[in-house]
Amino acid sequence: MKTRMLLLNFNVETIREPADQFFRKALLSDVMLMYPPSQIALAALKYGLDSLGKSPDVLAEFLQKLMGVEDDWKGMHGDALQTIDKLIVRLNDIIEVVNNGAKPLTAEEHASIQARTEDWAALNLALEERRQSRPGYTKKEEPVDSDDE
Repeated sequence: MKTRMLLLNFNVETIREPADQFFRKALLSDVMLMYPPSQIALAALKYGLDSLGKSPDVLAEFLQKLMGVEDDWKGMHGDALQTIDKLIVRLNDIIEVVNNGAKPLTAEEHASIQARTEDWAALNLALEERRQSRPGYTKKEEPVDSDDE
């Protein structure tokens, strides 16, 4: 952020402490499994800016410069600006998950996930049976654990 936005009217280092707090909270949540690290880092930046009371425009301007969309001359970068808006919504979701924890699953969502898991298990068994029935299949020997002898 220091290199992309030289004319900020505050010290960028002040964002570091709230961002570090956000990372510590994030490590205790499932957010690391749900979102890419780059988006978590941007969410920490947004969290730091929000905790310092900075305008949301600072982050939007930073993201525009990061993506090379500083000027929207004649609407040429409409798709990129929509992507930035979607990214900011995603960053808000990440912050919400870190602060409030994950949303509990409804019974329907739980049943759907359970059904998909069972489908994957059945597919895995079917593929293993199919692989074993092929001509020339030889079962690999299981490695021997020297501690068991």
